[in-house]
Amino acid sequence: MRKIVTLLVLSLLAVLALAAGVNAAAVDGTEVLADVTYENLEDRASTVTVTKTFVVKNSAAAGTPDESVALALINPAKAGLTATFVRPTFTLAAGASETVTMTLTVPVTFDSGLITAASIEVTTTVGTAAPTKTSVPLKFNVKSMIEIDEVEVQIGEEDDTVRDGQDIDIEATPEDSVKLLFKVSNLFDKDFDDGDFENVELNVVIDDTNFGDDVDEDADDFDLDASDDLDDVEVEFTIPDDAEDGTYDMVVTVEAEQDSGAIHTATFTVSLEVSLEDDDVRIVSISPTPLSLRCNRDATVSMLIKNFGSDDQDDVSIQVDGSELNINEDITGIELDQLGDSKDDTRREFEISLSDDVDADTYDVDVRVYINGDDLMDEESFRVTVEDCAASTPTTPSTPTTTTPTTVVVQPTPVVTTPTTTPTTPTGASISDIFDTTETPFTQTPLFLVLLVAGNVLVLGLIVFIIVKIAVR
Repeated sequence: MRKIVTLLVLSLLAVLALAAGVNAAAVDGTEVLADVTYENLEDRASTVTVTKTFVVKNSAAAGTPDESVALALINPAKAGLTATFVRPTFTLAAGASETVTMTLTVPVTFDSGLITAASIEVTTTVGTAAPTKTSVPLKFNVKSMIEIDEVEVQIGEEDDTVRDGQDIDIEATPEDSVKLLFKVSNLFDKDFDDGDFENVELNVVIDDTNFGDDVDEDADDFDLDASDDLDDVEVEFTIPDDAEDGTYDMVVTVEAEQDSGAIHTATFTVSLEVSLEDDDVRIVSISPTPLSLRCNRDATVSMLIKNFGSDDQDDVSIQVDGSELNINEDITGIELDQLGDSKDDTRREFEISLSDDVDADTYDVDVRVYINGDDLMDEESFRVTVEDCAASTPTTPSTPTTTTPTTVVVQPTPVVTTPTTTPTTPTGASISDIFDTTETPFTQTPLFLVLLVAGNVLVLGLIVFIIVKIAVR
């Protein structure tokens, strides 16, 4: 009796399925993911071939009719993306599965990373019922053709070489200088014509509130030909002075654009440890430095001292030693809170007053910081340049004397018109006594000019006469 009931139920389900057109065949899973790499491209290739398998499953209950299945690639994200299915159509019984093999033709225009490239559509038909369509996304995991192989890390006097995911084996402290030298590789085949990268960008980021100021530094842009690598891509930064104890992720991103327009990106993450020492008091700055003293040989020097350690310091002293300049200062009684507190630094000053008999020269002055009386923490020196007063006074260049040329203005002799009157000659006076007579040189008289012309004519005639005589003979 139970078997009869079961058969009746299955028959009823089959009839309902036929009547309602319920189709259960679909891709097994929420997506189809294919790996894509452009490593083996050569010459001017524009596409790469990728083979991918996936499963189509009919999840209908046993006893329901077989389903006809048809496959298609729809909504490609890039022109030129196509798919060929080994069996584009087939029939699936209830509960059965089919492993589908498809060959993809993928253009060399996809960005690296996880990309939704298209959709795989499954069309199922049961008997005479209307077809049912379902689809899942086809995604590509496109391998980046640019890669960060390793980074050489230099912190202070120590160095280490690490790869992606590793820890830097150097403990950094606040104010340490960090220098990074990256090795970056182009994974395109050297025979691929469009595999060169230009203006490659590399960026280093540390983003953590406990690190203090964020690090966001870029290397200089660079070019990278196919199959080549560079091992000196450089980035530098300084550990913030308020960085706390801890381990921080340093995320490196490199981005390059291919000739096709595709963007290839790679990331590289290493861990950087910042460790505060218990006792770490340092000289942050001395100003002015260098110090120049000339005629006025008095000056005030300012020093900034800071506690970079994790312990409070209640017995800090500063010693200034410049024996050649007779400078000897001891500043004591300084208290500093641990790093990060409001009173973790202090500024102190001292006076320099040099006598006139100090020789002109350059002198070094040492500054040392101690805790607990004689425990040396830090030492710096600054230079003082002493110059003679006369030597330091710039000589004012003499202004060249400009001689203004004297302009001689010749005034014309005014012409005086004398009224025409008959002068009366005084008794006993001659004509020369009444009128001033001016003697004109003979060479400027008209007679001289006449004689000169006549002489020239006479000489010319004589020459002509001689020539004629000679010709007649």
